[in-house]
Amino acid sequence: MCECVEGRSVTSTMRVITRAILKEMITVASITLLGLVVLVLLQQAVRLADLITKQGVSLFTIVPILTLALPALLVTVFPVCALMAPAIIYSRLATDSELLALRATGYSFYQLLAPVLGLGIAMGVVTAILVLEVIPHANFLARHQIFEAVSTSLQLRIHERVFQSPIPGLVIYVEHIDDRSGLLEGVLIADNRTPETATIFAAEAEIIPDFAGMRVVVRMRNGSLLRREGEQGLQQAAFERYSFVIEVGNPWDSAELSRKRIREMTLDEIGEQVQMLKANGGNYLRAMVEWHKRVALPASCLLLGFVGAPVGGLNRRTGRLGGFAISAGSLLLYYILVTAGSSLAETGTISPTLGVWGPNAFAVAVAAYLGSKVNGQRPFTVLSRSVRRWIIRSHDFITGLW
Repeated sequence: MCECVEGRSVTSTMRVITRAILKEMITVASITLLGLVVLVLLQQAVRLADLITKQGVSLFTIVPILTLALPALLVTVFPVCALMAPAIIYSRLATDSELLALRATGYSFYQLLAPVLGLGIAMGVVTAILVLEVIPHANFLARHQIFEAVSTSLQLRIHERVFQSPIPGLVIYVEHIDDRSGLLEGVLIADNRTPETATIFAAEAEIIPDFAGMRVVVRMRNGSLLRREGEQGLQQAAFERYSFVIEVGNPWDSAELSRKRIREMTLDEIGEQVQMLKANGGNYLRAMVEWHKRVALPASCLLLGFVGAPVGGLNRRTGRLGGFAISAGSLLLYYILVTAGSSLAETGTISPTLGVWGPNAFAVAVAAYLGSKVNGQRPFTVLSRSVRRWIIRSHDFITGLW
């Protein structure tokens, strides 16, 4: 009876400890998440300021674009929170000697990792949902929103009998705009964006957005083209039909223009893309790396938590500030490995599996080593003994041959 009561009290105490640690980690993770998301959103807003100043896009149009970018920002920040929150909290526990007191009462360090497991699973599940289902569609919609904003702004800024510059280096003049059809009459376009300046006159023109190519096409009829090359070269030609292209581009991705980019594809679509590129002899490595990244990212949220906890547990002097600094250094090392592995995999130097999953495998080894060290054990003692025995036997064998 006493043993049963004692077992219940131990379980109840463990639950209280787990809840307290988990509550602190959630608080730290939430603050970290909020701060980093705001910081990155401000950075993206600065990038999108170009659309407001140069393209004349309305500020109210930018807000939905930033909203669509939010899921991608969250999955970038989640691994950071997954490592930093346990590192800071367990660093405080170590500094206040609470870890030492818990170990003295019979609790092992591994028993205190239940909150890390819970937080890691929660972040991993949310990351998986965002990466596999939400982000591909959000990226596509964001690109569509940017294109619509720029093309609509271009059309709205064109007025009758006014010389206007919708984008730097381009001047447009329209004599008359048909209210019903939107057809432009008496059009003049002066393009000074390249050294080969061009002036185009047309009796009629219409503006046609081309989302597939991320461009706006001005289809002109019955006109002439005057192009100046250098100071003396001059070319003139008459045309019945001429298409003048205004590239809109995409500030979120500098990849080649296509109907659907890799970052806008679902996992199944990326797999189909890989198979198609393999069959056509194309370069499929970038698509393969992206496929592995989608799967590896949720796993990293779980693994990095088990790195952060022992990293903080080994820090017994500097408290939360020290835990923050140590976790920041660990994150820097991890992201260097991730960036280097992805780059090497995309160039074919190493396989995509090794390039993407290598940093996670390294995180597992580090977590196992540091966890056993915090728990008061000699890390990999059995392994080191086996290696030592193998070296001695090899030495004896080689000596016997001589």
